[in-house]
Amino acid sequence: RAARTIADRAADAGVGVVVSTLFETGVGIAAALHLAATLPDDGRAHGLATAELLATDLLVEPLAIHAGRMRVPGGPGLGVALDQAAVEHHRVRVPVP
Repeated sequence: RAARTIADRAADAGVGVVVSTLFETGVGIAAALHLAATLPDDGRAHGLATAELLATDLLVEPLAIHAGRMRVPGGPGLGVALDQAAVEHHRVRVPVP
């Protein structure tokens, strides 16, 4: 919601918005994709195809890119399924004192 508010304020000021990602997992990319899908299509290319920069991801299925575009996943929440084994593998364990 905060990012959408910023985008709305930019639009009110006549400034276009491009949504991009860098080192987010598929979860962050899915969230950015949902945001980008709510913005007016003014011909700007959003930069969301960054998942391949990571050695591993947390999604069961990666967000597919077809003809340079990503489709917003359907389903509850962000529409993506977490790979629980990958989540467990990357979980930070904090020692209990």
